[in-house]
Amino acid sequence: MEKRCQRCGSDAYPEDKYCGICGFELTAQVAPMTSEGTQVDLKLSDIRYNLGMIYYKKGEFNKAAETFENLLKDDPENPRFQEMLEMANGALKES
Repeated sequence: MEKRCQRCGSDAYPEDKYCGICGFELTAQVAPMTSEGTQVDLKLSDIRYNLGMIYYKKGEFNKAAETFENLLKDDPENPRFQEMLEMANGALKES
């Protein structure tokens, strides 16, 4: 793990957008004691992306690939979704 949450100090994976402990947006440049940058501000696509990441980290590569495929239907040019779909499909081939 390379990231640390600016609000609570917990460890985070490099691909994490939000802290899994306090919900703080890890890429945000906001004061730590404000409500800005929390998971309340998430869009549906962010939530679905996080779900795909959970599946991927748990080794459920079929579910991860399906989640990223569905995300790409709504946003086909999103490089983040494309990269994770490729990673999930690659992991499926290796397993």
